Amino acid sequence: MHKSTKFVIHIAAAVFGSLAIIFAVASWRLSSGPVSIAFLSPYLEEAFEAEDLSYRLEFEDTILTWAGWNRSLDILITDAHAIGPDGEILASVPEISLGLSALSLLKGQIAPTSIELLRPKVHLVRNLQGRLEFAFGTEFEEPDEAVNDLVADFLAAPGTDHPLGQLKRISILAAALSVDDRMLDLSWNAPEADLIFDLDEKGIDGELLADIEVADVAFKVVAATAFDRADGRVHTNLLFGEITPSRLAGISPQLEALDGLRLPLSGKLKFTMTREGRLTERIFFDLTGGAGSINAPEVFPAPPNITSLRIRGDADAGLNSVNLEEFSAATAGPAFSFHGQLFAVPGQEGIDGEFEFKEMPFTELGGYWPEFLLTEARTWILSNVLDGVITRFSAALDIKPGEIEVVQNGMRPDALDASYEFRDATVIYFPEQPNALGVDGHGRITGTSMSLDFRDARADEMYSSSGVALITDLLQETATLTIIGAVEGPADNAINLLDRPRLGFPSKMGFKAEQFSGHVNAEVGIQIPFRSDVTIEETQFAAVARLTDIAVIDLFGDKDVSQGTLRLTLDENSMEVVGDVLVEGMPSTVRWRENFLAQAPYQSRYDVTSILDTEAQEKLGLVLEPYARGPFDMKFSYTISNDGAQHVTAALDASQVDMEMPELFWQKPAGEEASILVLAQLRENEAVEVTNFEFTSKNLRVKGRASIRMEDGELIEAELGNVLLGDNDVNVKYRRDDDGNIILEVGGKSLDLRPYIDQLLDSGQENLPPFILETNVDRLITRADQQITDARARVVNNAERLESAFLTGTLVSGSQFRLVLEPDGAKRRLTVRSDDAGSVARAFDIYDNAVGGHLTMDATLHDDEPGAPVSGEVQIEDYRVINAPTLAQLLAIASFTGIFDALEGDGIAFSSFRLPFAMKDDVVTIGDAQTAGSSIGVNATGKVNLDTDEVNIRGTIVPAYSVNSILGDIPLLGDLLVGGKGEGIFAATYSVTGTTAEPKVTVNPLSVLAPGFLRNLFSIFDGVEGGNGGDSEPAPPNPKSEH
Repeated sequence: MHKSTKFVIHIAAAVFGSLAIIFAVASWRLSSGPVSIAFLSPYLEEAFEAEDLSYRLEFEDTILTWAGWNRSLDILITDAHAIGPDGEILASVPEISLGLSALSLLKGQIAPTSIELLRPKVHLVRNLQGRLEFAFGTEFEEPDEAVNDLVADFLAAPGTDHPLGQLKRISILAAALSVDDRMLDLSWNAPEADLIFDLDEKGIDGELLADIEVADVAFKVVAATAFDRADGRVHTNLLFGEITPSRLAGISPQLEALDGLRLPLSGKLKFTMTREGRLTERIFFDLTGGAGSINAPEVFPAPPNITSLRIRGDADAGLNSVNLEEFSAATAGPAFSFHGQLFAVPGQEGIDGEFEFKEMPFTELGGYWPEFLLTEARTWILSNVLDGVITRFSAALDIKPGEIEVVQNGMRPDALDASYEFRDATVIYFPEQPNALGVDGHGRITGTSMSLDFRDARADEMYSSSGVALITDLLQETATLTIIGAVEGPADNAINLLDRPRLGFPSKMGFKAEQFSGHVNAEVGIQIPFRSDVTIEETQFAAVARLTDIAVIDLFGDKDVSQGTLRLTLDENSMEVVGDVLVEGMPSTVRWRENFLAQAPYQSRYDVTSILDTEAQEKLGLVLEPYARGPFDMKFSYTISNDGAQHVTAALDASQVDMEMPELFWQKPAGEEASILVLAQLRENEAVEVTNFEFTSKNLRVKGRASIRMEDGELIEAELGNVLLGDNDVNVKYRRDDDGNIILEVGGKSLDLRPYIDQLLDSGQENLPPFILETNVDRLITRADQQITDARARVVNNAERLESAFLTGTLVSGSQFRLVLEPDGAKRRLTVRSDDAGSVARAFDIYDNAVGGHLTMDATLHDDEPGAPVSGEVQIEDYRVINAPTLAQLLAIASFTGIFDALEGDGIAFSSFRLPFAMKDDVVTIGDAQTAGSSIGVNATGKVNLDTDEVNIRGTIVPAYSVNSILGDIPLLGDLLVGGKGEGIFAATYSVTGTTAEPKVTVNPLSVLAPGFLRNLFSIFDGVEGGNGGDSEPAPPNPKSEH
């Protein structure tokens, strides 16, 4: 055994030694250059011959080459041709390099294990059915079926009995490749392409390295393919160099979609194709892009300028569904990204993913916001946000295929959920208002709403520290924008904002911004339809503001308001301001309300509560002294109704006011309750109507109405329906006739004339305006116990004097009374008539001690003379005098005891009384006044000063006048004895001096015995007091008098 083994080893060594020698010799020969082995050509041609004789190969030469120790021996076939059955050339290749199976060679067979086609021209056609067809050679433009069979044979699975069954690799190197894709209507070339195919029983793995030229576009491609013989599919991984897809768009209609990609792209593609060249399963891609733009109007309304791009994901064969694992793009400004799914089947479009961008200027937002997405929100934001930057925006989209229209209609509110942040924005928040500047904030967008929280906004020197804007029903016609924010700033700027077009509230109320100063802190809310053509009628707004240190010039007429601390509430229906202010320095609490609706109960209302003290009265131009001194508690209300009428209500508490009305002889001390109520109505170009006036105090109550001319404040008419003052219970009407004269009508139950008795005939009427007074009262009170009932009076006063008057009525005694004053040229005549002179004297507080008597008084007022003197005469017939203190004193001093007793009883009867008088400068001059009865007669002359109440009267008193005066009827002798008319043989002279309150009565008793013509001689002496019935003593220096 050992010997046998040794023998075999020796033989093997000899064989391998011989082979080594042969190989060494061959190597030396091949290294010197190729060696022609043309004798093998027939064998090789036979190896490549088709079994059905549809083609065969012919070679010009077969050469054995060796490129060095790092390569195997190559059999190089030159100028190879595929020949058809009729001898025609089907294809040609300049050179073919073959690798042969050594095992097959030992068996005497030629079986290629690798084939390299060197520098061929290859024309590849994908026909309309998607099938690949080939042509080789410069002279062949169209593929041939036999060539296709040849390619199929070459690519057949190894291991078959076919001579090519040992083939493991096919390489096409430095090929001039042209491709005609008739399905895409696209042609492209690769001037020098390398294709390598590795074959096994399961499939074919291929590699492609080429510089592709499509029209004028060139790019590098590296591809790796794997053909699965079982299912006929080709799996491809492709890397391509930088290419601008838009440059391919014009080459084929199938590539028009690439027109939007106007930037260089490179990357990897992974896809699977069927045997017929159709895409199947999904396409995977990983792309990067350089500077350029993407023109996709349906996604980006304006082409974004891209600086870098990354797209990674997969898509179905028809690109109807795209899954983007990453889509990120950077621009010169914003950077944005997306990951999710896109659905592109016509009518079934959709999107499901998350989108984000950063640092997007609002001015560029329109270029990135698709027009179909939230159209109304997009329109509003692009129109009303003019500047600023969106620092971050992220959106989660869930728009299922076919639901875009559903989402647009708001029926899928959960389809969108976005959040964003922004800074330094410029916002148009309301039409024709100043823009809000420098706005920062963040917000959220859903399928039905958009919210925005903002801060640090400024508009026209107003500042908003924070706020929120909310859009609801975003995709519906009922979409609404609501803005709520905190605003502060100068009051004049706030007024400016409210006075802008579409609002104009201050101008409607007659205010201007320059009238206001102070500071405003407000919470403001605005709600408007979410569209661009909004009208003010569609606007709802509300504001609550705190106004501090507010001052308003000429708020109430020419009156200023200052130091206000107020609370303002405002909405589209009304405005209300409440708080404390100084009105012309007067501390006041105000409530001001403005209504903006036509159906509101009124248009404007001002309520003011204040203390109207003396200083405030002066500042307001109210001259109340001497009628009122002190502070009023005032509640004032001024209302403007919708028809333009103005209503005033003033309620004043006058409890702390000293009040005095000299004309009414009334006064009220401070501390005594009193109140004033005034209701008035004003209309433009019409009089002020005081619809109700009430004054209420302890002993004075007045209620009435009046009309006042607006221009000058003159009283046009008035009606006091109820005046209660002491014993007064009257109503008064005031008006003017066509000549402008004042007409006063006084009626009612009672009129107390006592305070005015002394002024009735006062000629000093210069300060009174022309008037006509008409009185009709049930009771005219002249004294506490005296009155004239059913009193009727009419008084006419012109600008210079009391022109005429009459008064009629019934005295307490039941007698009638009549007084008439009438003009007589430049003079006036006064007549008084009554059947009860005593009642008249008592009624007018002239004399209390006369009873009865027929009164006649005639007087003339000499208005044409200086001082307007009055002259006249009073006559009374058949009256009595009772309880007359001065007369009683006179009779007692004169010792006329019997007559004195009569005076204290039923009184002294007089048959006549005659009093001539004249009055000038308040001095009444009595000239030879006489009265006489059966018991006594008296005459008097002298003066009474009505201003000082001083009296100086002298006269004669005649006892038993009817007998004592008979001798006076004797001619001549009667005059000597009696002394004159009204005297008698026995009479005494007297004088009354002093005051009317304390008269001094003096009687000269010696004059009783002196004849009439001598009686007055005794008046040169001071007189002697009449004492005890006639005893006389020498006259002392001064007569004794009785007070």
